Amino acid sequence: MVDLRTADRVQRVKQGVREIAYITGVSSGCTGFLNAADRARRTGLYAFIGHHVLADDESDSILTAERLQGRLLHLRKHFDMVSIPEALEWLENPSMGDRLAAITFDDGYRDNLTVGLPVLEATAVPATVFVCTEQVLTGRPFWFDVVRSATASDSGALTSLAWVQEISAASPAGGHGLADTLVNALNQDAPTLRAEKVNELSEALGGGLNALPPHLQPLSPDDLRRLASSPLMTIGAHTHTHSVVGCCSESDLRDDLARNITALEELTGERPSVFAYPKGVTDAPSVHVRSILEELGLRAAFTTKRHINRLNSDPWMLGRFPLGAGPVSAFAWELMQLSF
Repeated sequence: MVDLRTADRVQRVKQGVREIAYITGVSSGCTGFLNAADRARRTGLYAFIGHHVLADDESDSILTAERLQGRLLHLRKHFDMVSIPEALEWLENPSMGDRLAAITFDDGYRDNLTVGLPVLEATAVPATVFVCTEQVLTGRPFWFDVVRSATASDSGALTSLAWVQEISAASPAGGHGLADTLVNALNQDAPTLRAEKVNELSEALGGGLNALPPHLQPLSPDDLRRLASSPLMTIGAHTHTHSVVGCCSESDLRDDLARNITALEELTGERPSVFAYPKGVTDAPSVHVRSILEELGLRAAFTTKRHINRLNSDPWMLGRFPLGAGPVSAFAWELMQLSF
C-alpha cells in the first residue's frame, strides 16, 4: 500500500510541474500545442461542460467564479469562443485550422445566473445552459440531489424504506457508494415511479428545499428569463424530469422532451434547438431516439463523451470535456494532453 504522505508528495510535484508548464509554456504560447502545424492538425470544436459555479469554495471539487474566469481567459488565448448556434453552423461548413471552444452548463442551477453569468459577461464569453424544467416550474431541487442529501443524512427513515434496503444490500460500503447506487437505480425507473420514490426520500429530509445547500437551488422562472435575456446565453433542452433517454419508453421520452421544450419556449420566448442528454449517454442513440429529437425540431445533441467535434461528427453524439474544478494550471495541463 502506498504511504499517504508519499502519495501527497507525488501530487504536489505533479501540480508543480503543471504550474511551471502553464506559466512558462502554455500562457506564453511557446509550446508545440500552439504552433502553426499543430493548429491545422487540431482543427475542431472543443465543447466544455460544467454544472455549478460557486462564488468561493476551498474544495477542488467545486468550480468557483475565480477558477471559471481563469479557464475562460485561458481558452480565449488559444481558441475562438463561440455560442452553440455558431458552433453548429461551423460544423456544417468548417475551415481548416479553426479551433473553436464552446461553454455549456447542464441542469439549470441558480448559481449559473448569480455567479456564472457575471463571469461570462466580464470575459465576453458566450455559453449554453441545458435546463430541466420540472425544477424551474416547481421550485423543488433535482431528484438526484435529494437522493444524495438524504443518503448523507443517514436517516433511519431512509434505511427503513423497503426499496432502499433492497438496493443498498448490493451497494458498496459507505454513504457515497449507497448514494451512487440509489441514483443509478432510480435512473432506470420511469419518471412517475421515480418521483414517488424520491418523495419518500424527501420526507427523510423534512421535505423542503431549505434542507439542502444553497448551491443546489434550481433556477426559478424569473431566473431563467433573466438568464435567457442575456445576449451571451443560449438555452437548451435537457428533458423535463432529468430522465435518462435510454431508460425511457418511446412515449415517455417524447412526452418528457415535449414538455421540456414547450415550457422553455413559453418561459423564454424562444424554442430550443439543441439538447444535452441527462447523464451524458455513452452509446449512440437508437433510431427511435434520433427520430424523436428531429421530430421536436432539435438540431444536435451533446453527450459527455470526451472527444473533439469535427466535420464528420455525429450531430446527435457531440462530445464535451469537463471544465473541472481545480486550479487553472491543471485545466491547461489536461487540455495539452488531449489525444487527437
